[in-house]
Amino acid sequence: MNKNYIVLIVILSISFLGCIESKEQLQTSENNDVNLLFIYSPECIHCVRTIPAVDSFREKHNEVNVICIKYNDLTEEQRTISDNTQYVPTMVFYNNNISKKLIKSGEMSLIDLEGMYDSFKL
Repeated sequence: MNKNYIVLIVILSISFLGCIESKEQLQTSENNDVNLLFIYSPECIHCVRTIPAVDSFREKHNEVNVICIKYNDLTEEQRTISDNTQYVPTMVFYNNNISKKLIKSGEMSLIDLEGMYDSFKL
């Protein structure tokens, strides 16, 4: 097996570890006014390229509850929040009562996420 291939697998595995939905994250969503729902597929190269931006955003903005979830694992509530998106990656910023939300699909950088968050806060 090619050494570069092994290194790539290790890097991708580490990246996905930072972006795994947990019960703790879901419980903290009630404590934060703003949520970011990141919908992805592990097979999608655009999703894989977006994960480092999501992880950096999470580290920089601890006031935002970041929920990462595979497309096939979406709950009915998450499907509703995302307007039944059929695209990955998809980002959804929303407040806890879901009276305000902003949805965008496609590969994103940290700068893109920052801009989207700034637009959501207006």
